[in-house]
Order: sequence, then C-alpha cells, then structure tokens
Amino acid sequence: MSETLFLAYQNLGDYLSLSSWFPCFTLKKLLLQLRGNSDKKRKQYENQTSSSFEYSSSSGWQRVHEDIMEMIVQRLSLRDRIRTGLACKSWNSVCMRGHIRGAQEAPWLVLPQDPNCKCLSVTNLAYGKVHKLRLPKPIRGSRFYGSSRGWLIMIQEKILNSKMFLFNPVSGAFCQLPPLATIPSFKEYVETEWDLCGTSFFFHDIVLSTSDINNSECMVAAIFDNLKVLVLCRPGDKTWSGFQVLDENELHCQLLFSSTGKLYSLFLSYIKSELIQPCTIKFGDAEVEFILVCDNEEQIGIDVEYHNDYKISLNGEYNSFLFESTNNEVLVIHQILDVFKIRRSVDDEDDQELELELEGGNHHQGDDEEEEHNMQEENDDELEEGNTDDDHEYFRTSGFKVYKIDPETGDFLQEQSLGDQTLFLSLHGSFSLRASNFIELDRNNIYFATIGLDRFNVRKSFTTREIGIFCLDNERVERSFPSVQESMGSRMSWFTPSLG
Repeated sequence: MSETLFLAYQNLGDYLSLSSWFPCFTLKKLLLQLRGNSDKKRKQYENQTSSSFEYSSSSGWQRVHEDIMEMIVQRLSLRDRIRTGLACKSWNSVCMRGHIRGAQEAPWLVLPQDPNCKCLSVTNLAYGKVHKLRLPKPIRGSRFYGSSRGWLIMIQEKILNSKMFLFNPVSGAFCQLPPLATIPSFKEYVETEWDLCGTSFFFHDIVLSTSDINNSECMVAAIFDNLKVLVLCRPGDKTWSGFQVLDENELHCQLLFSSTGKLYSLFLSYIKSELIQPCTIKFGDAEVEFILVCDNEEQIGIDVEYHNDYKISLNGEYNSFLFESTNNEVLVIHQILDVFKIRRSVDDEDDQELELELEGGNHHQGDDEEEEHNMQEENDDELEEGNTDDDHEYFRTSGFKVYKIDPETGDFLQEQSLGDQTLFLSLHGSFSLRASNFIELDRNNIYFATIGLDRFNVRKSFTTREIGIFCLDNERVERSFPSVQESMGSRMSWFTPSLG
C-alpha cells in the first residue's frame, strides 16, 4: 500500500508541476506512463479493496484506491486540488469533498465590484494575480457585502423583497438567509434611504459562528443600520431574531464569534466604566454566552498641518476592530488615521500636491513595480482616479495599536508584538493566521484593506490606496498593492478560501 501511495502521489505531483511549465505535457501522457505498470501490480492494487475508482477503458486509466486519492488531496493546495478535479468526474468527486481538509490556503482579497455583476474579482496573495469567479445564476447581480469564515455575504436587491445569501466561491455552494423584510427596521430604511443608496448603508457587520453552515449549532449574528439592535438567525430559519442589549446612548461597532462559541460585541459608551459586561441571550432552545466589550478611547496626539487648499490632521482619527488571536485571545485593534480635509475646490496643480501627500508620510512604496502590477489582469487598463470634491475628507492609515483584553479585569493591555501571527483586517471581514504556516506571510504584520473616504459623504466612484501592510517591528506602512476604484456601494474584504 505504501509503495502504491508513493507512486500515485509522485505521478500526480509530476503532472501538476510539469503541466504548469510545459502546456504540451497533458494528463493523457501521464496516464499513458501509468499504463506501463505491470499487470501484476495492477491486479494486486485492485484487490486491496472493493471501493475503487473505475476509469473508462478507452482512456486506459488505472484504478485508484479511494483512500489513496483522499490522502493525495489532503496534501494539495486548493489551486492544485481544483486543477486535479478537472481531470475526470471520479477525481472531481473526491477533490470537491468539503470534509477532506487540504493544505491551508493563503488569504484572498475580494476587490470592489460593480452593481449587478455576474462575477467576482479576487486576488490571491500566493500568486499575486486577479481572478474572475463567476456567480451561480440564482445569485447573479447580487452585491458583495463582506465575508466570514470562508463564506461571502451577498445581497440581491429587490427593495422589500431583497434577499441575503451565504456563498462559497470555491465550491459554488450558497445558502439563503431569512428575508430582510423580517428585520423590523428594514421597511423604514427602504422608505427613507433606498432611493439614495439601496442596501449600501443598511449592513454594518455580519459574522458566522462556524464555517460548517450545515451544523445545527451554526449561528449568524449581524448589526444593521441603527447600530443598536443585535440580530441572530441560523441557516434555514425563516426570520431574524432581534435583541436589544445596549442602553439608549450606546452603539455596536463590531461582532466576533470566538472559537469557543462566545459572541463578543465591541461597543461605544461614554458613561460606563465597566469594560467587560458578560450576559446570556436566549435564542430558541440555546443560550448564547454574550460578552460586551466597551471600546477604550484611544489617546492620540493630533498634529495639524495647513496647506494652500487643505489641511492634514495627523493621527486625527481611529477605527476599532475586534479579533481573536491564534492563541484564542481577544484583541482590539485601533487603526490610526491621518485626515486630509479639502477646504475649497482644488485645481490640477493643487490636486497633484495632495496626491504627493497621500503617497508620502511614514510609509513607502514597494520597490518591485513589476510585482505590484502582477495583481492586475494582463490586459486590464490602469484604474483611473476619481475626481476630488471640495467637501470630502480623505483618510490615510498611519499605524495600528494592538490591545489584548485581560479576561479577569477587562483592562486593555497594549501588545508590542504579535509574535508568530499575521492579522488580516478589513471593514467587513477580519481574522488572524499563524505566519509560520505560510511561506507567503511574514510574522508580526497587519495586512489591511480599507477605504480612504467617508462613504456616507461620497456619491461617485473614487480611488483608494488603503491596501497595504503594517509591520509592528519598525512601525512602517508599506503600500505595495495597486490602487483600486470604489463606489458608494462597493466593498473589499479578506477571506480564507475553503470547500466548506
């Protein structure tokens, strides 16, 4: 058995590597080599089990033991796994089984999408290229709104009949969540905000408790437009369930399901002194352990610079994010921002000056321009920059601060290092990974993908440069990713691809 496994895995590996470099090297040629094995070995191999894969006699493929194929699949990257599945239906049936865990995949970034798109544009950190993923017919034309545990959140906008889906772009699986009309505030939102921006501002944060949406314990938690009500559902439910857990003057910021099943909410409050407030939510037959984390106000020193037609507030604002570390510790991340405010309309010369300021600061561009452009599709034109409006604020990332929450006192303890961790941060999908598991990642870094404008005040497309890497070792920001164009309804998000 061990010899057969070695030969099968070796031959498959030869095919995957050779076909990458030599397109003329086909699977058919590899299979012809496999046919050269002796009949004696083939018969011994077939008799080891009655469960095997049969190939057509015209192709001349030898039978492959199912257990062996599963062991091979576990050692393949997701890219090679998909390519292997294209060889034939039998191989595909094994390669696309979600319960077979393969090699961990480097994160992908979903790029901003146009409304009513038929496919998604994603870029892969491992290969640095943009790929198009076609949407299944039932959810084509849906908006992308974020990601959680390998699933993308898609919204099909049909006013009061709008639908929300969970979509796995690798397996093609999707699941419809309860109608948005079952959320009490949605009808009022449609009446007051729909004509301006559709569902763009209705969704704030959506998280899953597990990647296995077929698990009866799987829950979906969300914060919607007023930031005051927490809603929960399970895949397959008919309605959302709402919970009022905050006081009148408090707001939800972000949600997090921990690996232990606890639900955390980072919230804003200007009167409470308790940073950690545990409670229990009764949801159907289950009791959800719910922990409120009051965001600690960041003490930042603001330095203001005045220019001809705009001013810069260095360290002027910050955004807050909730993470679970690879050591199962709860982290709060503060993204520190420089704020550029245009004081009146600028001409081309002043706009160019602002451009240089945005490109400057305490960060630097990547040295390898060729590597930067590898993320663009081969025949794509360079994205054009949107016009500058005189009443807009531009936000440039200047750094990050990392805090660990003391589980006993609730104190925020600042961390100077992430250790063997890399954080992936976006407004609608964030997570942590162990850097040593990936050759593409460096430890103690934060990969961020946010926007550079207040989307509540912009009504047309704009260019964002807020995709980069922050290194905690030297506290520098590197923007080696190309700029992308966003609109009011578009979003970006990191996600970890898997088959389910």
